[in-house]
Amino acid sequence: MSILLEKLPEYVLIDGAEVKINTDFRFSIKFEQLFNDKSLDDQEIFTRALEIYYPNIPLNINQAIEKLIWFYRCGKEESKKKKANSNKEDIYNFDYDGDKIYSAFLDQYGVDLQETNLHWWKFKAMFNSLKEDNEISKIMSIRAIDLNKTQDKNMKDHYTKLKKIYAIPRPESEVKHNKQLASILKRGGDLSELQE
Repeated sequence: MSILLEKLPEYVLIDGAEVKINTDFRFSIKFEQLFNDKSLDDQEIFTRALEIYYPNIPLNINQAIEKLIWFYRCGKEESKKKKANSNKEDIYNFDYDGDKIYSAFLDQYGVDLQETNLHWWKFKAMFNSLKEDNEISKIMSIRAIDLNKTQDKNMKDHYTKLKKIYAIPRPESEVKHNKQLASILKRGGDLSELQE
């Protein structure tokens, strides 16, 4: 589907019938936030996602989930490159970076995200095209730097400091879990010691 040639979808096709889907960018941001919530399992995520996206949840749940993922990806298949990079750290977080994203849209496009309803696909196209001189774009570039590919020690030290400054804070439970895991691995312990 081409954003330039076709009207953006307001409905998805499920069991041959058009089903209304919530298209405003806020719904898809909520969906993305669900995936960042480590306290939720997959079933909880998709149950809530169905409630977020569909004013009336379809009977065919599997197809409804498939279609909401299609919608969230803006009608595109997940690229092999993105699958390969799925374990990399996030370079933005709508909760933590919301003010910078808001400011960038206002500065670059004159769009006040508080005052407008904007289709998710339009929002994503605009977000992905933010100019490099916006603060959020600079921060995302820093977060995206792969320190393993930086050969120069001084540059590596510099980027390491910047990445720490602009790191997305992790929930306390995740930090505690990672420290506990590191401690167990350092002493050659058994992973069954890991507490939930």
